[in-house]
Amino acid sequence: MRKFVTSGVLALALSTQAMLAESSGGFIGVDLAKTNLSIADIPTLNGGTTEALLQDNNTFGLVGGYNFFFAKNVGVRVYAQLNHYTATAILVNNISAPESILNIFANADLLWNAYASEETSAGLFAGISAGATLHYNSTGFIGDMSGLDLGINAGFRTRFATHHGLEFFSRFGVIGPEVKESSPNGAILGTSATILQPFSYGVRYTFSF
Repeated sequence: MRKFVTSGVLALALSTQAMLAESSGGFIGVDLAKTNLSIADIPTLNGGTTEALLQDNNTFGLVGGYNFFFAKNVGVRVYAQLNHYTATAILVNNISAPESILNIFANADLLWNAYASEETSAGLFAGISAGATLHYNSTGFIGDMSGLDLGINAGFRTRFATHHGLEFFSRFGVIGPEVKESSPNGAILGTSATILQPFSYGVRYTFSF
């Protein structure tokens, strides 16, 4: 009898602990961010190079993916991300920078909750981001300036009322496209410039299901 009671108490404790953890499941969301765009190694008329930094461009995005928790406070998530922003600047020799950038990323983050209950949680995340950045302007798609984009994610996430979430996120760009030939649309001419999105930060709302 005593053994039976002990087993019952242990089972109840484990089930209660499981209820207090964040559940695995899918999610969708929207985000608003500020994104910097760097165009480096732009040749100048005197044989040197220069750089254009387009700061704090307003970026709007959509996300969708899945959270998987393999421990009470530890999990992973994978998600797709689509965002867009417009950046304009005048480079050396009055050459215009590309007007619009569309990012298509696949992300994988490690999740850690400092606090978790059945309805609320709060914690940190960090991971990797990889995909394509596509540049275009009023005359069309700029293929030479588009390509592979790699970055690192980090931030703080919260969940409230079970299904709703709010995140403060950042992304640090590591690798971006390199312009090896002249752009057909006149954005950058005769250069081998390197394009990078070095840093972005913002806020994201998510809905879990």
